Amino acid sequence: MEQAQLVSAFKATVQASLHGLETLESTLEAERAALTGRDPTALETVVKEKIALLQQLQHSVQARDRLLKTAGFVTGNPGGDAFVAAVNEPQLTDDWSTLLERAIRIAHAQVVRRVLGQRGVGAQHEVAHHRAPASGHGARQAGVQELLPLQQVVEILGKQVGDHPSRPDGP
Repeated sequence: MEQAQLVSAFKATVQASLHGLETLESTLEAERAALTGRDPTALETVVKEKIALLQQLQHSVQARDRLLKTAGFVTGNPGGDAFVAAVNEPQLTDDWSTLLERAIRIAHAQVVRRVLGQRGVGAQHEVAHHRAPASGHGARQAGVQELLPLQQVVEILGKQVGDHPSRPDGP
């Protein structure tokens, strides 16, 4: 595969992940609302949507990892960072940073969901006082590199779907 094709395909996986994470954010918000509203029917519907989104995200991450390997980079966020730096295109750099920042928000939403799911509605007060993670380039420099790779976020969220009692059978 030629360099231009690799870059184009990588960009496509980043865009697919951005779209998937954007959709997942709203789905996680709906899940939180279903948990706080104690609506098992709504929760079951949201969990099914979440499973489908996680599967789509996983395909995107796997495709990106294959491209990184083909281009001679390591997989995951470190390989993505190196690839983006090597390509040195401002739009791709911005999109990659946005992708990682969205992954931070997803991880935070997952923590909120876990607190609510484990401790019930009474935990709302506690969750409301947790600070949301910082965003922007400075936050990325200050610690995004230590975050879980997107693949692990997807896997963790997927496993927690399996922990939920209203999980539908099968993928």
